[in-house]
Amino acid sequence: MDLPIAGAAAGRATIRPADDIFRHLVEAMSDYAIWSLDLNGNVTSWNAGSERIMGWRAAEIMGRHSRTFFTAGDTADEVPQKHLKLALSRGRYEEECLAVRKDGSTFFGEFTVTPLIDEHHRQLGFVQVIRDLSTQKQIEAVFVLGEEALRHSERKYRDLVETSHDLIWSVDEQGCWTFLNRQATLTFYGYEPEEMLGRPFTDFLEPGRIEHEMKVFEKVKLGQSVFGFETRHVRKDGQLIDLSFNAIPMMDVQGRVVGTTGTARNNTAAVHDREAARVLEEQLRQSQKMDAFGQLAGGIAHEFNNLLTVILGNAQFIAQSLPADDPARECLAIIHEAGERGAALTRQLLSSSRKSVLEPRIVNLNDLVGTALRLLKQVLGKNIRLAAALDPATRRVRVDPALITQVLMNLAINARDAMPGGGGLTIATRNVHLDQAGETQHAEMSMGEFVMLTVADTGCGMSPEVKARIFEPFFSTKPIGHGTGLGLSVVHGIVRQSGGYIAVATEPGAGSVFRIYLPADLSRAR
Repeated sequence: MDLPIAGAAAGRATIRPADDIFRHLVEAMSDYAIWSLDLNGNVTSWNAGSERIMGWRAAEIMGRHSRTFFTAGDTADEVPQKHLKLALSRGRYEEECLAVRKDGSTFFGEFTVTPLIDEHHRQLGFVQVIRDLSTQKQIEAVFVLGEEALRHSERKYRDLVETSHDLIWSVDEQGCWTFLNRQATLTFYGYEPEEMLGRPFTDFLEPGRIEHEMKVFEKVKLGQSVFGFETRHVRKDGQLIDLSFNAIPMMDVQGRVVGTTGTARNNTAAVHDREAARVLEEQLRQSQKMDAFGQLAGGIAHEFNNLLTVILGNAQFIAQSLPADDPARECLAIIHEAGERGAALTRQLLSSSRKSVLEPRIVNLNDLVGTALRLLKQVLGKNIRLAAALDPATRRVRVDPALITQVLMNLAINARDAMPGGGGLTIATRNVHLDQAGETQHAEMSMGEFVMLTVADTGCGMSPEVKARIFEPFFSTKPIGHGTGLGLSVVHGIVRQSGGYIAVATEPGAGSVFRIYLPADLSRAR
């Protein structure tokens, strides 16, 4: 077999084996991949062992560079060049390293590189031999349990555990932490593991959860495993985190439970998403309910208005036909007054149902608030402090000024009634940009530029049950005779008819904050 080699300066030379014995010997060594390279590192011969181990046939690999046999990336260029240089300087070079087969799989091989030198001491190329060490490495990995191998295995295990994004933990029989992996402990709790070790896990529970979680702990102490147990812990900075725990008992050789170990995953984002989805779903149901109420209220208002028109018209006709001193005129005046009150009620119903006629104009919301403040001082009385925080850069809005004033009046009266002993009412304006995160969550809210009108009081606040119904027509927590139950329903109707949204934040004893989002008018600069 001729082995052509590309020389550096002497053009091309040919290596001819001494005899057929050498050629057959090379071919017969099927456990070894043996090939020759020219000075540039290109394959010039390829034995049967090379084909079996490396996967390429001779016709496929001849002339290809030896980088083909090494893993991709920098290694593919660095390793063969290093082998050839060291072989030249030392006369022979051996190394164990990772090689790649034709199908892309890799294996550990023992590489031997020997320079080819002719009788005139000219360098002609290289002979490269690879012995597949895969089986040997597997045997060593399974059976060689030397001290260094154990230390290396322990380091790998610890690195894997310490850098895990899930919490890996254990507690003793008393429930005190005995192990916490560093990365997750810092991320979940904000503590170094050393700050938590030796302390009972109950120190980190959200108040009110200790009794329930101890029942789960006792179950594990009896030998039962628990998976997917959701709970809430407290971080170092006081923030709450939602965790999903898996816990299994640790047992000694006699089968006695000596502790608990397991993992935990931070579910805070998932829990928050579920809660946000629940809120949005509830808001959608509330919006649908309000639409149904609105349609009903609008229909009733139109029919009632028709009846009032007949009543008022006939009352006026009769009054005109009676002498000025007729006693019946007093009764007709009472009828007319009651009819006018009914007409005012229908106007409120129409506002609530979004069917009132708007007369929108592009206005400065600060100007509307400024005008309304003078009226509100008379309505609220002396025991309520009225304050305003109006951003001078507030954009213009397209609204019906009279209806927005009515919104402010209704909210102020509602706040006054929530502060019978006095308090504070603050009205504020500012520009907001609502993106996908938004400043509030609303099932129907669109994204974009808004002007936010805030009315905040320091009153008694509302329970979640009351908050869920405050915009319903005729719903009221006031005694009979102290309100129609339409004030906030009218506010909701006007805001939605103006293309805006309203959100409420309230808790019992903590006051209420109404945030109204009106679309900013961007048709012209201020």
